[in-house]
Amino acid sequence: MSNNSTLISSSVIAQSGISFGTSGARGLVTQFTPDVCAAFSLAFISGIQSNFAFVQVAIAIDNRPSSYAIAMACAASLNQVGIEVIYYGVVPTPALAYAAQEDGIPAIMVTGSHIPFDRNGLKFYRPDGEINKADEQVINTAQIEFTKLTAIADLTVNDRAAEAYITRYTSLFDSPWLTGIRIGIYEHSSAGRDLYYRIFESLGAEVIALERTEHFVPIDTEAVSEEDTLKAINWAKQHNLDAVF
Repeated sequence: MSNNSTLISSSVIAQSGISFGTSGARGLVTQFTPDVCAAFSLAFISGIQSNFAFVQVAIAIDNRPSSYAIAMACAASLNQVGIEVIYYGVVPTPALAYAAQEDGIPAIMVTGSHIPFDRNGLKFYRPDGEINKADEQVINTAQIEFTKLTAIADLTVNDRAAEAYITRYTSLFDSPWLTGIRIGIYEHSSAGRDLYYRIFESLGAEVIALERTEHFVPIDTEAVSEEDTLKAINWAKQHNLDAVF
């Protein structure tokens, strides 16, 4: 039985203005209130608990300024129902998904990918991989009762996902086969910029960091702009690069 202080996840989600798109739930940063983050997180785990046994959920974020606060709200709501959160900090989405699947636990990635700066999103992973459209419908319609978040604590970074991601790629090769190769990494605000550097360096390449920014830059890596193409050409000439990543 609900009371005046109890919220229902489906109602909170429906009123939030946030909706699922091609990959995850996305909306304006201002729409990702703590209660909305809680509604999505609790509806997600409720929808998969009948098929998977778990007591932990992994969470990671991208470099958007809003992502950490969203992660804290998601974590606080899960803690409220007795779920331990493993926070992997800023890592690429595949790094989170890989670590969580290896551990057999669900995961929530806070990322807006390449959408504009004033937006963000949540991606959900079951222990066996990313959710599907049927799972999204379950999240949207779940009638999960919860109370407003009153305590949202800071999160401590666990670096296991980052290290596992690096090892996954470097362990494929038994020698530094990129020795003598110069690779430029277009870092911008990428969540994986520090990991990519370590991977290529471990494989023997000479790595040059390019255009690192401390403010978030939304870049669509699946539709490279003419501007970025010209940057890569100029960097290759300027730094005598064999490749730009």
